[in-house]
Amino acid sequence: MDVLISRFGGGDGKIAGLPALPIEFGADRQRPGIRRQPPRMGEHNAEVLGEAGFTAAEIVGLAQAGVIADRSGESG
Repeated sequence: MDVLISRFGGGDGKIAGLPALPIEFGADRQRPGIRRQPPRMGEHNAEVLGEAGFTAAEIVGLAQAGVIADRSGESG
């Protein structure tokens, strides 16, 4: 089986080649592609930590202390 490399990235990230999934579907042997960017570092901190029981104030404190990435001031 050959290894297909998908070009991925751009926007605010670096473009990189990633190996495609080693699965093929149908008679024409199509492979699923990458459809969206992976999350940026810290992008879902508030949601994940909130679900784990942290308060909004605790999450802000962790970001201010540099324990987690702070994405609150970014747009997009």
